Amino acid sequence: MEIGGSWGQFQTQFWPPTADATFNTHVCSDQFGHCANFSMSGARITVQDCKDHWCRMEQCVDLSGSTANFRTRVAVVGTSKVQSGESGPIQGVTSLPLEVMWIGNLYREIVYTGSRFFSHAMQTHWPAANGEWIGPACEVEGTSEWGACP
Repeated sequence: MEIGGSWGQFQTQFWPPTADATFNTHVCSDQFGHCANFSMSGARITVQDCKDHWCRMEQCVDLSGSTANFRTRVAVVGTSKVQSGESGPIQGVTSLPLEVMWIGNLYREIVYTGSRFFSHAMQTHWPAANGEWIGPACEVEGTSEWGACP
């Protein structure tokens, strides 16, 4: 997944390209003057986890005043495995015009053979940064971020 623009890019991907690769997330920006790898927490999710089950992947950008925080979360559907990470506060961010939104980039490198499938994609915008996630889709997972589906 990638969110980007003239300011830089925010990517979540499997890396390095090996069969047991885990999620790697980083944000790079000339505007901030650096690239930041995320500190990841929770279960270790690999390529194989997402071959065995559907995986839900989420990226969020919170901008409050002149402070940005980039967040990512991956959940293996049907299990309790969740991995998340965030950049932490990045000061001096004046704007983040979104010019690129690749919810799914099907590029494969070296060991990722076979098919890749997406069941759906969602995008939203909230007027305030309160740490929300889009969360599960009722139609796919039978639940939502807020509990039972209608």
